[in-house]
Amino acid sequence: TTEKDTIINIFDKKDGLASTEFNFGSFTELSNGLFAFGGVNGVSIFNPNQIKAQDYKPIIVFDEFKLFNKKLNPGSEILKKHINQSKNIELKSSDNSIEIGFTGVSHSSASKIKYSWILDGFDEVWTTPSYTNFATYTNLNAGVYTFRVRALDKFGNFGIERTLQVKIHSPWWKTREAYFFYVLLFIGLLWLLVYLIRVIVNKKTADDQIDFYNNITHEIKTPLTILLSSLDNVTENVNVPGDSKKRIKTTIKRINSLFEQMLNFHRVTSEKRIAQEIEKIELESCIFQIVNSFKPLLKEKNLEIRINNDWKENYFYFDKAIFNKIIHNLVSNAIKYSFDKGIIRINLRKSKSGLLVIDIIDTGLGIPKDQQKHILKHYYRARNVINSQRPGTGLGLIMVKKLIEKTGGAISFESEENKGTTFNVQLKSLKNKYSKRTDVQEDSLHQITNTIDVNQTIVEFSDSKILIVEDNDELRDILVNTLGVYFQIYEAKNGKEGLEIANQIYPDLILTDLIMPVMDGMTMSKRIKGDINLNHIPVFMLTVMQASSQKLESAESGVTTYFTKPVDIKYLLAKMINTLKWQKKLRNKFVLENDAETASLFRNKQDEEFLLKLEKTILENLGNDSFSVHDLSSSFGMSRTSLYMKLKNLVDLSPQDFVIHTKLKQAKNLLIKGELSIKEVAYSSGFSNPKYFSTSFKKFYKQTPSAFLDSLQKD
Repeated sequence: TTEKDTIINIFDKKDGLASTEFNFGSFTELSNGLFAFGGVNGVSIFNPNQIKAQDYKPIIVFDEFKLFNKKLNPGSEILKKHINQSKNIELKSSDNSIEIGFTGVSHSSASKIKYSWILDGFDEVWTTPSYTNFATYTNLNAGVYTFRVRALDKFGNFGIERTLQVKIHSPWWKTREAYFFYVLLFIGLLWLLVYLIRVIVNKKTADDQIDFYNNITHEIKTPLTILLSSLDNVTENVNVPGDSKKRIKTTIKRINSLFEQMLNFHRVTSEKRIAQEIEKIELESCIFQIVNSFKPLLKEKNLEIRINNDWKENYFYFDKAIFNKIIHNLVSNAIKYSFDKGIIRINLRKSKSGLLVIDIIDTGLGIPKDQQKHILKHYYRARNVINSQRPGTGLGLIMVKKLIEKTGGAISFESEENKGTTFNVQLKSLKNKYSKRTDVQEDSLHQITNTIDVNQTIVEFSDSKILIVEDNDELRDILVNTLGVYFQIYEAKNGKEGLEIANQIYPDLILTDLIMPVMDGMTMSKRIKGDINLNHIPVFMLTVMQASSQKLESAESGVTTYFTKPVDIKYLLAKMINTLKWQKKLRNKFVLENDAETASLFRNKQDEEFLLKLEKTILENLGNDSFSVHDLSSSFGMSRTSLYMKLKNLVDLSPQDFVIHTKLKQAKNLLIKGELSIKEVAYSSGFSNPKYFSTSFKKFYKQTPSAFLDSLQKD
């Protein structure tokens, strides 16, 4: 304030006034400079010249300290002495919510004291003066803080400032020792990373070989299964359709091609030079024949191949077998990785140096830019190709490169992901080495004409529902057509689709492949095992894997039987019949012997526990007349339909019949004890009508309750 400022002081009852409310016009000036004011509570008389501001400034006293809203008493671990006598307080990192209470001491008008404070290290400015006499801070970070507070009397004078230092320690993971440990850990991890990179680099070739052999095994064993199934279908049936015979021929050629690729790869990579038999090749005709062999695949994917021949000479002199392998492999890849309804172009031309230049252009997946450096260097498959689930090993392209290089040619490519790839091949004409070669004829295949015996055992299971889950369309068709003669067949392309169908039809048996897109067979089996609606269904697994650990995992996942491809259809059919016979025998034994414990000898523990829990739930609700089949299924987290299908499959009883059967077992036990009359037994077993009880008892046990009691007395 300045000398020109007007300071207004407000007085009230606490200063001696009779009232703070005065009557209008009720005032006067008395002698000796006195003023009189009339108010509602009397008259206030004072001399304004005798009112003086006091020089005494208020003093701050700390009166309490709270931690998480809980007052700390002097002598505690944190507060050694009274807060007003403490200059600093140390807290753990977790003790970060505090409250400091304070009071201003003044000789007069203590109630008019205001307070202002700041916490250095947290607040930026002093708080506005107010009558609040405590300060609260929550979620304080580790660090050293200084709490400063001052009091303001009614005349606007600040008293002496008080301070209190509060130190919150850092958590252990933010201490100097911890940071030193982090540095050591980082150095250790860096060293470990360098070591692992070295190990990975050293083993990369071995890992590539393992991946290659896994891929080639899958590629070979799948067509072997198709072949074996087709042969069984052809040999076991006299009037076999032509499709099966064609499929056998196609599959044999496919297997032969895969083996040839492996043999050629070994020969091409191990020998410095390869023997060649040069002959005249009519390019357009030769390439047309290769393209024509892909007609079914082109039709399936709705692809078109266009050949543009600018090679002006009549013939090209080269090893025809090698030429066919090169073109066949490149065209096969172009078809495999092209999008449906695409166009593949094959351009033939002569370079300035006389080389044959072949461009094979597709509009397909393409190769990611960051992975193009690996193509033509290793038997490598790009990430997007693997994710697309298209079959392949990466072996053919390396073989093509080796063949071209060893015949004096060159191969290169350009590619853009999701737009397509162009392979450029340059081959030398070997006219000077031309020599006529003898064509080698292919050996014919002999058909086997044995028949699968369709006896009464198979016929009695013709209503059984079999779900086949297989991603390979050709193999799935074979299994559907072969097994469809004997059973009701349902099919799915992957584990996810298989689960959906299983929940709709509740099959008697599931036959699944292991390796499939979207969801594999192992995952599907685990889901089935964990689903109370489906875990009674036997699961047969087909796979090319032969590792014992793989088989163990399959068994733990709920797989009933494990088949290694190529599978023998006769053996598969026999196992299926035995499993279905076991299920039927179990159902009959349960109903005829009326004893879940005896029947459990022929059933897995999971099904046994389910039936026992079902019986226990029914017996626990015998006195509940409103307990229904719906309540029973709901208590197990099942729908009425799923409970019906499961019980029919396990014991050939509907849920209603199973409830009655359980009640009758209870009644039978009560009759054996002989402590109750037949009528009392009926009511105690959950039957509201003794007559209905007697009828049901006779239906299941082939005698009335009275006759049963008589038989007990005779015994």
